Amino acid sequence: MRLLFCVFIVSAPLVLCEEDWYWTTRYPYTTVGPGVNLKGKMVTLSQYSGVTFRRPYYQSAPGEGAASTTSPEWTTERTTEWSSEWTTRYYTTTPPPPTRGVTVCLRFLTDLNGLDLFKLSPRSPLTVSWRNPSTYTLSWNYYSSVTLRVMISLWSSVRTQPWTSVCVVLDSFKNIVQVFQGGSMSIRKIPPSRLVWSGEPVVDVSGLDGQVTDLEVWDYPLGYAEVFSYMQNYGSGTVLTWSNIAYSNRGRILIEESYALRQMKPLNHSERQEQPIRRGRGRSLRLKYRKMWKGKKQRNQMV
Repeated sequence: MRLLFCVFIVSAPLVLCEEDWYWTTRYPYTTVGPGVNLKGKMVTLSQYSGVTFRRPYYQSAPGEGAASTTSPEWTTERTTEWSSEWTTRYYTTTPPPPTRGVTVCLRFLTDLNGLDLFKLSPRSPLTVSWRNPSTYTLSWNYYSSVTLRVMISLWSSVRTQPWTSVCVVLDSFKNIVQVFQGGSMSIRKIPPSRLVWSGEPVVDVSGLDGQVTDLEVWDYPLGYAEVFSYMQNYGSGTVLTWSNIAYSNRGRILIEESYALRQMKPLNHSERQEQPIRRGRGRSLRLKYRKMWKGKKQRNQMV
């Protein structure tokens, strides 16, 4: 006869037994859920926290993003957290077909240099590092890398303060990478080894002591016009979009209202004429001259 040690929780209709506790802690399951609308929100992280963004209801299959193979894999997992039922699911470790490329855009704020900005598809990561305000490094396959310097002015009218807005563009067919930051861009570079995105719709941000917002991912290389639209505070990714995204955090993060982009432009002549006249110094000068004119007129009458 087997005895089970159970804990009764009064605040909720839930009974947790020792056998269930063993399985849920030793073999945790992956939570897959709907996305949320983070439009107008920003995520604050520290050096000791991280957050993983993924497509809603997406669950990584075992072996996804690994080397191509045709051998299937069977796995057994629980259907729910507390039930005793088991479900057998079939996964294949063959990665998804290669895409035309990928574009990742986001905005961030930090006071650090030399940090990993994000990892695209963590199972076979493409890591983008921010070395200084104008230098980025792309790393993949754990040994290949390319450095891109944002030094060419492209659009003088783009203002993205206070955010640093960046887009990383990969064209898999042409084997070309390029980085855009605000109104500037890097040159187009051919990586030392061919770079193909695995297709895993997951972006991991960790170790960023600051804020991140407006994460968008497309499954193709954006053109100049589309990059310009994102820099002007517009964009909706085809793989990940900030208005419908799922996330899971490691450590403490904070989600709050975002800093709005400050679109600044000089006033034209008509706008300057429509500006109201400031009171204060101008009014005091008018009163001063009026008194001087009245005194001069009185002296002339006396003469």
